[in-house]
Amino acid sequence: MRKYSIYLLLICLTNFIACEVVNPANAIREGILITWKVSEVKIGIGETNLTTVYSIDDPKFIVDYASYRLTFNEDNTYFKIDEYGWNFQGIWEFALNDTKILFDKGIDITDIALILEFDSNNLVLQFEEENKKLGNMNRIFYFIPE
Repeated sequence: MRKYSIYLLLICLTNFIACEVVNPANAIREGILITWKVSEVKIGIGETNLTTVYSIDDPKFIVDYASYRLTFNEDNTYFKIDEYGWNFQGIWEFALNDTKILFDKGIDITDIALILEFDSNNLVLQFEEENKKLGNMNRIFYFIPE
């Protein structure tokens, strides 16, 4: 009986060592390095008063985000084409245990995006802008791979 226990232990250890452990931070870092296009955009004041202003599935959009693209490069540069067709590029980095992305840190206007969701098919980013009259304005971008 003891002999079988040792064999079982060896098999378990071999399987444990052979398994590749995936670090969630590395998964985000590697998976984000593509070009993303917008599938939906919601804008609103606060967390609950959000209005869908663009959806890839609905031709009756308020703002046309069809040309919006966001590319993250391995050298921590990004390239963005906004909803008006303007091109932007700069530096990006993760912050707060890979739950936020800082765009152009150290420049006068640093955009901060909270990562609400990420997997290989979806990236959801929330940008918050301070508005002294209305309160904090949220823009939530739902991205899919291009």
